[in-house]
Amino acid sequence: MCTKRFGLLLLTVLLTGSVLAEIPQQISKFIDAWNANSYALAKQVISPAYTVKGVPQDYVSQVLEQVFSTHGTKIEIVKYLGEEKHYFGTLHRVLARQNENEREITFVIDKKGDIYESNIFQVETRRDRIEQNEALAQHISFDFELYERMILIEGELDGEKVQFILDSGAPIFVLNSHFDQTDNRMTLGLATGVGGSVSSMDAKLIGHLSWPGGEYRDTELMSMDLSELEKELGKPFAGLISYQELEPCEVFVDYSQRKIHLYALDESGEVVGGGKMPKPKQQMPFKLEGHIPVLPCRIGDMELRLGLDTGAQSNLLDLSHFEKLGKLISGVETDTLMGADSRMIETKSAEIKATKVSGKKYGKMRYAFSNFGHIRDAYRLSAEGLLGYPFLSQKPFSINYRKKVLKIY
Repeated sequence: MCTKRFGLLLLTVLLTGSVLAEIPQQISKFIDAWNANSYALAKQVISPAYTVKGVPQDYVSQVLEQVFSTHGTKIEIVKYLGEEKHYFGTLHRVLARQNENEREITFVIDKKGDIYESNIFQVETRRDRIEQNEALAQHISFDFELYERMILIEGELDGEKVQFILDSGAPIFVLNSHFDQTDNRMTLGLATGVGGSVSSMDAKLIGHLSWPGGEYRDTELMSMDLSELEKELGKPFAGLISYQELEPCEVFVDYSQRKIHLYALDESGEVVGGGKMPKPKQQMPFKLEGHIPVLPCRIGDMELRLGLDTGAQSNLLDLSHFEKLGKLISGVETDTLMGADSRMIETKSAEIKATKVSGKKYGKMRYAFSNFGHIRDAYRLSAEGLLGYPFLSQKPFSINYRKKVLKIY
């Protein structure tokens, strides 16, 4: 099966009461913020890299803001149970009570003194009702439209023929709220993109959505206003097909033939059902950081780590590298880059003579230079930029997220 959709049902541990003196100050402030229904207060002691298991990192802030503002009970800490070393700092254990029920809660305080993680939030994964094209059990292929260096795939949304953008840089499926402005959605808050923060992040209930890789029925999907991207493209689209849809498959993309093949995988990443793939000319192992494949690269004497993103119209490097590259760059221009928040931001762009990706040399490619720091922080990446269309379009390639390998054909 080539599409797995799991709804995220956030179950909060609802507790009540007072805070004991021996509890670290950060935890006390967190408890006070919880009891005051104030995420603004909680943010003073929560790390920007705070994680909630099962929630894509880019949406943690929205989830926390919603939970802090809407829960209806208090927390009572009845006993401090002690501390122990943790990879990210120190783990503190407390005994907490909700009415007559007690359980242990843990808080990880990082080396900067911020709360990095807590099991106060539990996430339950719930499989939404999905109907699947039988062909997807093994292998399916379909055409795509290449428009302004973006891959557009035909589909259907609640009975209407639509197009979706293939964007592996998106962690989960995102609907374009500008395309469908019906009212059956719930505002969640803000998200983070290339250009900064994003407003109008919603959850929207859809009846039926399909694309060649699968179908969703009767489920909530993330929705945000992507009207600026629509305007820049000059073409309407209904949403972004994401890593979450692609991960269960080996995804083969041939830009020259405008063709995509999806090969269903088992849990170990092996192609199931006897599907046969062509033999690759090269295989590049990558490190999967969140949902982004990251590859070792080299430009001149500079060692870099760059992520792969099918939704990136340009290769991207952090602006701090522009001056360092010196004579390796040419054809400098002022350009614009479409951020994940759909805002156009002014950047520099230039051609770089050569890039080695996993030891293989690629010729001249154009890179945009922009601040990559907030993307790196939001997704907790070690990468210093992205490889997009200029790299991926050169030869047919496939991505196997489960085996963590990029194949070049």
